[in-house]
Amino acid sequence: MVNLSTPSEQMVKELLTDTVKAEYWLRKQYHGEKGYQRMIDELEIKCAKTRKNQKSDIVEYKSPTGNRWLVYAFSTCYDKAGVVKTNIVSFCYYETLGSIGAFFISYDKYDVDRRLPVVVIFTSHFFQRFCERLGIEYRSRAMVQRFCEVIPGYLIYHYKEKDKDGHIRADVRLPGSLGRGIMRSEKGAIVYEIRSYLTDKQLSKSQLRETEEVRRLGDKYEYEPLDVWWERIKTLPWEEKVEEIQKQFDQSIERGVDPKLYQVSMVFTVFLSMYVVDHKLMDTSDEEKVMSLSKRMQNAIHDPLCEYVLNGGDGKAIPEAFGRFMQQEFKGIDLVELYKEMDEYFRKIEVPINNNQ
Repeated sequence: MVNLSTPSEQMVKELLTDTVKAEYWLRKQYHGEKGYQRMIDELEIKCAKTRKNQKSDIVEYKSPTGNRWLVYAFSTCYDKAGVVKTNIVSFCYYETLGSIGAFFISYDKYDVDRRLPVVVIFTSHFFQRFCERLGIEYRSRAMVQRFCEVIPGYLIYHYKEKDKDGHIRADVRLPGSLGRGIMRSEKGAIVYEIRSYLTDKQLSKSQLRETEEVRRLGDKYEYEPLDVWWERIKTLPWEEKVEEIQKQFDQSIERGVDPKLYQVSMVFTVFLSMYVVDHKLMDTSDEEKVMSLSKRMQNAIHDPLCEYVLNGGDGKAIPEAFGRFMQQEFKGIDLVELYKEMDEYFRKIEVPINNNQ
């Protein structure tokens, strides 16, 4: 059973294993996939009608190792694309006589490598302040409901400066508020420990100045799943497509990603999405499958990408690795046609990587 002192590698292993089981348990509560899908359909219809995010009932699950989980479906309305998407949200929580807290596990959406898990821990002190400042009874059902409503889509931001104990300070942007804490330096995972909570109105003048960037970034950018983003821009003229790609690029640079590394990674990710959609190679409405495909692609081109960007290597190796990946993923891929479309795409967006260098 995980707790605040659990070594990060053990924590990650348990949380990743439990996440799969918790999501299966949610589906089981609706008597299998058909019942679960009916619930999702109803949730998405309500989300589309109200133009407000919706969540299912919150289900409790206890893992074989004793970890307690809360899991639920959360439907998000993406107004710009006119699309509703549903994801499963799950987190491990602990509750003792003296404290309560929660553990989230995920991957950094803007990490090109996408191999290092991210764990976000919300401590007992966070929940005490969360309830105190929102006027909610501590350890109540209302506390759980409110937390589940605000947590999907949070943005994590860490500072260059360290606190007096030598920790890297970090904030989590939530709707109209901030979770404040540190980034722990641990082997095997990036671990954020969020220890306090403040609404924007409760920030002092110095805190307003200090948190200006995280609040601006969190409020300016709305995360869109890859397939939602592509469905929104695919019918735009090329000039507007390029503008949208540039926005994605600018957003990531603002969040601290290496500019050149991200640029090349991004153009391949976008091209992958375009090619899969245009050639109807898979069901892109399944976000989990799309993100899994994107992750495998990033892993496939990771070594030649880093060699090219960081060490000045041969850029030709990147599209070659991409071509091998596509042939492995999809039967009957014509590499000549694939590279032809790739070269045309790269010329239009003016990125200096092609298969003929």
